[in-house]
Amino acid sequence: MSNETNRVNVSLSKVLSSRPFGRGFAAFRNGEPFRDDLFCRINDQWAYERGRMFAALYSGTLRHNRHLTAGALQAAREALHNGALI
Repeated sequence: MSNETNRVNVSLSKVLSSRPFGRGFAAFRNGEPFRDDLFCRINDQWAYERGRMFAALYSGTLRHNRHLTAGALQAAREALHNGALI
């Protein structure tokens, strides 16, 4: 029996535009402490933490008029490529 779970590839833009990612991004920017009890689903917990990590390394805005900014998407691609964002 394998320990691996079924994995689904999700686009980077979908992760960045998710509600938990945005919540983590905003929480870090507002100086709020890490909250491990906000989300029940493990994928949402990961997205929240990734949002916090991304806010620590990206100084621009995440969204403009409810759409991801091109700068945020490019910075996330670079962070992913460099291993700064998992």
